[in-house]
Amino acid sequence: MTSVARLVASGADQASLSGVLSPLDCIVGLGANLGECERTFGWAVEQIQGLGEVTALSNLYENPAVGGPPQPDYLNAAVRVTTTLDPHALLLGLQQIEKLAGRERTIKWGPRTLDLDLLWIAGVRIDTPSLTVPHPRLLDRAFALKPLAEVAPKARCPISGLTYTNHLETLDVGCLKWIAAASGPPWKWSRQRSRTLVAASVAYP
Repeated sequence: MTSVARLVASGADQASLSGVLSPLDCIVGLGANLGECERTFGWAVEQIQGLGEVTALSNLYENPAVGGPPQPDYLNAAVRVTTTLDPHALLLGLQQIEKLAGRERTIKWGPRTLDLDLLWIAGVRIDTPSLTVPHPRLLDRAFALKPLAEVAPKARCPISGLTYTNHLETLDVGCLKWIAAASGPPWKWSRQRSRTLVAASVAYP
């Protein structure tokens, strides 16, 4: 068990950890604009594998910061994860990874070493004070929607009924700069362009 998985197990009650009877198909968005962001992403993907099985990795993009104070451009990507953790326990695990990466929540929408957002869970809608799924601003953010559509091109928004690929067509993606192509497993990024996104050989929706 990884250190992050141990933190989750110690920080969440057993009812939360055992409340899901079947694996969840989730997409986690990654963002960062402080430090060695690409290296941090690689480390974060390794840590996320302690919370479940990573089945797909998006390409890596750079884009201007949205909202908040003046700050450096962001790197963004997404990973698809199959996990038996309850969504709130998964969120706890992601927050622990952020903390280990030096994340400090001092300025709203301020610069950060690592941001991990639970963007979507197949067949699940959640609206609680601590967690909203799908992410409430997902449809407005090309930097989150494009990586999501790469790892789950047939994933649908439970509110509109449309695929996120359809929603992406309504957004301006011109601000997104391609940085590196995904490959794996083992999951990593390459500066050489790949014609296909590498994912696990599973017929996901």
